[in-house]
Amino acid sequence: MITLCISRRKVTRGGVPFLAAIAVLVFAYNASLYRTIPTKLPFFSSIPVYRNQWNYSAPSTIHYPKQEFRAAFVAFVEDNHESVGNLKHTIRDVQDNFNQQYNYPFFIFSNTPLSMEHKELVASLSGGEVLFHTVDETMYGYGNNTNHRTAEQSRKQMKDQVAYGDDIHYRYRSRFWAGMIFRHPAIQTLDYYWRIDPGTEYPCPISFDPFQYMHDNKIKLSFSLALYEPYEAMPSLCDTVDKYIEQNPGASMYGLIRDQNGECTRCQFSNSFQIGDLNFFKSDAYRAYFDYIDKANGIFYERWSDSMIQSLGAGLLLEKKDIHRWEDIGFRASFQQLYCPTERSLWLRCACRPENNFDTNPLSCISTYSKLPNN
Repeated sequence: MITLCISRRKVTRGGVPFLAAIAVLVFAYNASLYRTIPTKLPFFSSIPVYRNQWNYSAPSTIHYPKQEFRAAFVAFVEDNHESVGNLKHTIRDVQDNFNQQYNYPFFIFSNTPLSMEHKELVASLSGGEVLFHTVDETMYGYGNNTNHRTAEQSRKQMKDQVAYGDDIHYRYRSRFWAGMIFRHPAIQTLDYYWRIDPGTEYPCPISFDPFQYMHDNKIKLSFSLALYEPYEAMPSLCDTVDKYIEQNPGASMYGLIRDQNGECTRCQFSNSFQIGDLNFFKSDAYRAYFDYIDKANGIFYERWSDSMIQSLGAGLLLEKKDIHRWEDIGFRASFQQLYCPTERSLWLRCACRPENNFDTNPLSCISTYSKLPNN
């Protein structure tokens, strides 16, 4: 709060209007904290202040930059300052390094309605349209046949065994991202989506359109980082997938599911940066696979992650030619999980260096993917 101190010494007549003007400005400033919509002070039209109102209006139409396909950025965010702040950071990165040239729209999902303040702060960063969607408990919640008490007991047992072991919302998000999102009405209008997770970074300029690359080369799934999932999070997932294969024979990349010794690879394509062909994820084949996984309840009785579920689904239903690793796009999921382009002409323009890449980390399983035979 700004206070105005006036000396007890006699104020000249010429100073009274000046002090009055200062008082008006101070009052306007103190009344305008956290305001975002500019207006004008009477008699001081050149001095902007802000009135106490947030304003976001959903766009009546959505503009897609390409005629041959519809694509959008997709994110999930919580209605709190930390989550929204992280999302703003990521959108700013995406806008500055790529989307300012194209203005692809953003679809923002949340499990509770975002405040008008958060909607405006997020929407103001994008050159394209921004739409907000609230998902209900059928999409962000337990499956139809999940035993809630068993799920609660499992979380207690896993609390100290694995990251997010006792986190129910991690499991809700995993179920949502692994399959439920692809049934949302808003997604039905799209051909491709680029998932952006709040707080992730894109440290390099992107000089081409990855959506167009996906379309031109008929890529179904793309990623940047590959890492091992802890065994404690998924002790029965590969067995469950094998049972599915028994009922639905055929796995085009079984080497992504089990290695030559029959051990579960636990190798996942991290989907914190994922561009996907939604015609694949909305297909009957993927839907049937996810329904089987969902009914097995390993998401809640263990801690199956959405990226692990999607990766094993790719091993079942896709060929290697359908999958692409982005080696010319910089991406940072965390301090340790980084991919920086190795080509000098690219990384010289980046805020990263390839010697810090996660690929050399023992937790990286990129070699598992690289060794898969080309179809």
